Amino acid sequence: MPQERAEIERRYRDPTGGRPAERPVFRRQYPVRMGICGMPGRQARSRGKHLRPDYRRRDGSEHDSESGKANPDQENVFGPGMRRQVLHGHIRNDRKQDVRRWKLQAESLITDEIVSTRARDRRRIMSGGGGDCVQERRTGPYRYVGYRLNKNMYNRAGVLIVPVHTVLASKDVELLVRQQVRLRDEDVERLPVLDLIETAIREVKSAFDKIRHSERVPLDRFHEKIIPIIVKMSEHPDLNLIFALLERKDEYTYRHSIGVALIAKLIGKAKELPAQELLELTSAAFLHDIGKVKIPDDILNKAGKLTPNEFELIQNHTIYGYELLKHVSGIPHRHALVALQHHEREDGSGYPGGLTGEAIDCHSKIVAVADVFHAMISKRVYKNPVPFYKVLVEMSENAYGTLEPSTTLCFLKRIMDMLIGNRVVLSNGDVGKIVMIHAADPIHPLVEVDGTYVDLSKVRTLHLERVI
Repeated sequence: MPQERAEIERRYRDPTGGRPAERPVFRRQYPVRMGICGMPGRQARSRGKHLRPDYRRRDGSEHDSESGKANPDQENVFGPGMRRQVLHGHIRNDRKQDVRRWKLQAESLITDEIVSTRARDRRRIMSGGGGDCVQERRTGPYRYVGYRLNKNMYNRAGVLIVPVHTVLASKDVELLVRQQVRLRDEDVERLPVLDLIETAIREVKSAFDKIRHSERVPLDRFHEKIIPIIVKMSEHPDLNLIFALLERKDEYTYRHSIGVALIAKLIGKAKELPAQELLELTSAAFLHDIGKVKIPDDILNKAGKLTPNEFELIQNHTIYGYELLKHVSGIPHRHALVALQHHEREDGSGYPGGLTGEAIDCHSKIVAVADVFHAMISKRVYKNPVPFYKVLVEMSENAYGTLEPSTTLCFLKRIMDMLIGNRVVLSNGDVGKIVMIHAADPIHPLVEVDGTYVDLSKVRTLHLERVI
């Protein structure tokens, strides 16, 4: 055998370079066990080692049997991520077409996997997934979605890709990945809460202005810029701080849209809605007042009492919003229903249709609760905000009247759960601390006052006066 190999290599030797110009193909004289897709099986690999000492490992690297080292320079025929590799040197010339076909199939599978991964990441981002803003994706550049760049990002050719102070969206990260620009921890910074709110209001104002002038809904802007910021704000441990900071802004329509989306997401989470439905609810809540872009600002911000015609025009914002959203491609019809029905009430006292009970969509009922709560705690040009706890008491009294009971009680319990540990003032002047919330009666908690526990659900002569 060594003499035969030496003779063959001598015949193929390049006279100028002294190296074999082409590797010969050694025909096996024994039956070969074939594996999946006609590939040589494990038995064939072991029998063929004496024909070519360099054979490919299962992980894709090439092993030199004489030196015992892997050869990383050899190309993996199937590309990264494939379980089965073509054994280079063990495929006859008449199988090259099969190899090309297998390689194309592998590349197609990889491309499909990348596309599906990006789509999954986009859904996770929309539903609050990864890093601080994206919880479900802990690794890779997508963990920086919702962070702000502290430097300009250039590609290798020196072209500016993403400028400094950009709040990263998923498409910005994808652009950096395509340009092979690596993001590091020192390239980004977490947004302070106030900056996050200012960024959100600026983006909402810009989007609403675009709708006002073109009557086109910038769906990509909502999904890529605004909704991720709202999701990030909803993960803040102190939502009372978020609402307090929102109140510092003058643009009520914009901060109200953000506040209602935050509260609706809170209620949806408490009701354990699926992630995709929770995303749809948050988006619908954000767009619930989109019809107000057709109402003149001097009527929206009027300090005095509205005339009957002005009040009717204000009520028509539900119809305007429905008309704007129902024909937008990519928006579920439920978003348009929420814009139309969020002022409907369980007892039929709402508008525009005077609907009752089951005739109202369940997402509209959730947004109605969020809308009432945020409107009551907000300062308007014609009224001051109602104290936080008094809002909860009034909503509890309306839980079996105008608002849907289960949604209202679910929201009140979730809000009161967030107040556990807070100091409160009782109606008799005592200062205590909330220690437990009753699920059936959330606004009458168990309070500790100087080591003594007072159950407000049983002691009806006392109640919470305010939260400190």
